[in-house]
Amino acid sequence: MNEIVSQVRLDNARNESYGRANGILGLIYIPALLALVVAIILPKDSDFGSYLFGGFCSGLAMATAVYAIWPFLMTEQMGDQRLDGLVPINRVHQVIGRYITAALVVVAFVVGLLTMPAIFAIFALSVDVSVPGVLGVSALFVLLVSDMLLPFLYKFSGVAVFKYMMFAILGILVLALLVSRIHVDWLAVLNSIVDFLSASTVRTVLLGVLVAVVATAISMACSLHIYTHKDI
Repeated sequence: MNEIVSQVRLDNARNESYGRANGILGLIYIPALLALVVAIILPKDSDFGSYLFGGFCSGLAMATAVYAIWPFLMTEQMGDQRLDGLVPINRVHQVIGRYITAALVVVAFVVGLLTMPAIFAIFALSVDVSVPGVLGVSALFVLLVSDMLLPFLYKFSGVAVFKYMMFAILGILVLALLVSRIHVDWLAVLNSIVDFLSASTVRTVLLGVLVAVVATAISMACSLHIYTHKDI
């Protein structure tokens, strides 16, 4: 347990030493500062709160997904990735610690976003969307992207991973174009999915938690297999 905690502290210290807004704490106060600045600039009777909140959630989700894998990118850029093979922490605990760091990043991301509706309310900017729903989708997005990338980062370099991602995104776009040619009422399918998810909040939450747990378990198992057999 102590080794896992040491790995978490090491990853956060790396982020801090690379000047990334005081590590994980930056994910909490940066959204609050952004909300405060925007709320001061906009008119007090503005009804843009919902649009701003949704836009901030989308933009910060992408940034947070990158931040969750930042220790990989920075250690590679600084050339100290071999340090992971020298620290007195076995590889299993290194992997577990890094996944816990990613989970803490997601938690800090959610806490930071929670400050935004509160600040908007002080300045009479209403947020008329479901805040828990938006936060849940945003957090799940960050977690799934992190789970997808972490095993590849244990296997390949960061540059190679992002290069493959570009090809994967291109492939998804081509697949989406081909699927759109199929004579199916996709709007009706989408509406049925939305109706299914919105029918029961408890069911939707349980489904989201199940997806998050299964995805993280599979991702961690792949990372452990790759890293424990990797020469550093």
